[in-house]
Amino acid sequence: MTQTPQAAVTSNVAAPAQVAQTQPQRAAPSTRSGWDNVPAPAEPTYRSNVNVKHTFDNFVEGKSNQLARAAARQVADNPGGAYNPLFLYGGTGLGKTHLLHAVG
Repeated sequence: MTQTPQAAVTSNVAAPAQVAQTQPQRAAPSTRSGWDNVPAPAEPTYRSNVNVKHTFDNFVEGKSNQLARAAARQVADNPGGAYNPLFLYGGTGLGKTHLLHAVG
């Protein structure tokens, strides 16, 4: 058997160095969030948009809004009964908004 001569390969190129690949370290996922330390409210809080200044006591009653005041008073005294739904219609300055806030 004859041996094949191996050619000697020489070059001026350096072999690539082995580089260790590193993965960025990530923190383990936390089961806690920043809201865990916040205490839950005892009861839900509700913000009303009713203006407490508008009451039946300080409503200026006149001939043009007498019926509307009586209907609104019935709704406030007996919710879900008469005049359900209450619909107020009239001109400017007759107290529609005042009555709605008084009912609320």
